[in-house]
Amino acid sequence: MPLVVYTLVRLALIAVVWVVLWLAGLSWPIAFAAAILIGLMVAYLAFRGPRDAAARWLADRAARRRAAKGPRASGIEDDADVEDRAIDAAAASGQDAAPAPVPPTARAPPTIGRNVTG
Repeated sequence: MPLVVYTLVRLALIAVVWVVLWLAGLSWPIAFAAAILIGLMVAYLAFRGPRDAAARWLADRAARRRAAKGPRASGIEDDADVEDRAIDAAAASGQDAAPAPVPPTARAPPTIGRNVTG
């Protein structure tokens, strides 16, 4: 797993920088915060290969999961098909395809925390 390798390399780099800064005389919390910042910057600049391999692995994994679910797994396409059929049926019967406006009395009550003036 390239993601695990890249994460372990980053954590090792942060640990090494932390120990060096702590031995240089910084207090451990300040050394730790500085080590995280320095370690992440150095890892970004120096470890491009492992980072790219981890990104490719994540992209491949996402593509495999999407392919396993199929094209209509989310249900969004089903909703769009129902709406399209309703609009086509309304157009075929000569009705206006736009929905009728909702009268103010039929609207849902305001949600909690919403500033409503009346």
